[in-house]
Amino acid sequence: MVGLFSASQPLASLAASAALGAGLPPGLTQEEAEGELLKYVLPLVILVSHGVGWSALYYLIGHRHHLPLGDGLTLHGLRRLRVVRIFGAGMALQVLGVMAALLVPPPEDFDNPVLRFIAYGGWAVALLFLMAVIMAPLLEEALFRGVLLPALRRRLRFVPAALLVTVLFTALHAVQTSGYWPPLLVIALVGYLLAYLREASGSLWPPILFHMGFNFTALLPVLLLGDELPLAVLTWLQASQA
Repeated sequence: MVGLFSASQPLASLAASAALGAGLPPGLTQEEAEGELLKYVLPLVILVSHGVGWSALYYLIGHRHHLPLGDGLTLHGLRRLRVVRIFGAGMALQVLGVMAALLVPPPEDFDNPVLRFIAYGGWAVALLFLMAVIMAPLLEEALFRGVLLPALRRRLRFVPAALLVTVLFTALHAVQTSGYWPPLLVIALVGYLLAYLREASGSLWPPILFHMGFNFTALLPVLLLGDELPLAVLTWLQASQA
């Protein structure tokens, strides 16, 4: 399922680019054409990949194992959780990451499509906020910590199982960092902490809330300040979304 979800993103990008590229007006420069395509391709890729991911989850949990989705993913115990503390812990880790951005600034030629996407204005930032703060944490936690980690724990101890899940989780986000290693290192740390939260609590809600807090803190300054942010900070915030 993780492989299917990961593969659906580049495949959807190629298909959408090919389909939409045929309808672009002639005479556009390559940069203008890429800009027009990005406006539609990025949302389409997210929607398609999430549709694939949730469909696979429903098939595995509901059809193969005949369980309600909430039971299969251990989505329970929310009322007993300290929601604000867990969400705040995710926010705090992102703040530490921003400090790292000031110490290790990104390369001058750093290219992140998300940085170009938010330049379309408020609607793009709002859509990105929905995708990064709500959609991504729910699906990625369901796949990596809801299904994959418990499956590996049947054969492995926690540390090797968590490390394997973390490597796969980090690899999924490697493209967005474009070789800028500090945010990738932080994403790897986040991945391991998310696995620990799932193991310690026995519920998927703590990693979901931590993940949401981490991504929320990456996008809130962009939503409020936008281009007023220093370039190093803006680049970090977009590259470090888990």
